[in-house]
Amino acid sequence: MKFAYSRADLPSEDLASGRVLFSRPGLTAFPVRLASELFLRAASHLLREGRPPPYHLYDPTCGGGYLATVLGFLHGDQMRNISMSDISAEAVSNAVKNADLLTPEGLSRRLSELSNLVAQYDRQSHRAALRGGNKLFALCRHLPTNVFQADVADANLVASKLAALPSVDLVIADVPYGKQEHWRTGSHEPALLTSLASINVAVVVLATAKGIKFDHPGYERAGKYRHGHRTLWLFRKSTLTAGAAKS
Repeated sequence: MKFAYSRADLPSEDLASGRVLFSRPGLTAFPVRLASELFLRAASHLLREGRPPPYHLYDPTCGGGYLATVLGFLHGDQMRNISMSDISAEAVSNAVKNADLLTPEGLSRRLSELSNLVAQYDRQSHRAALRGGNKLFALCRHLPTNVFQADVADANLVASKLAALPSVDLVIADVPYGKQEHWRTGSHEPALLTSLASINVAVVVLATAKGIKFDHPGYERAGKYRHGHRTLWLFRKSTLTAGAAKS
């Protein structure tokens, strides 16, 4: 059955973590509208630099894959690939399940699970999830995904995992912070940008806690914004670095 829904018609609750998309205790979500805005800002910078879509999006601290999967549903028509990674095997396992929802086959399996829950328990939450899943199906496409386990500070490992894919155009990541999430192996903010610079990512958008400082010679700050308890950073590849790469 085909549903005539568009992205503009899709309520944020249909993309809520734990409804159709998979979640586990301890894995964070991200505001849907904010995620969409960040993607559009990043895409705008890429267009100004002469890089039209489709794009390869990478989330190097993906947690359960929620943020990247949401962007796949909302802006998959502007993407060629989505990559996700995390240092946690449990998080990667959840991210694999969410990435599978971006294919018609994977989402069909999820809709079958939800239909069985409705038949077995007939709860309002299950019926709402099934309705939301049907809306998502109208936006579903065969969007290639690549999910792997890696410490983002390990630049060589990250590069090897992405080597066979089209180059990464943009990174959008909710950097671990606060009570629910933290760096497993210390404070890696500078190492994160070093790793991304090594694979030549053009635009990087990061959501962090307030008070965290970011600075790297490979990137220029293109924007810094506040949203509630988050600081949002937008970086673009340094013109000096880009010039050196071309020469």
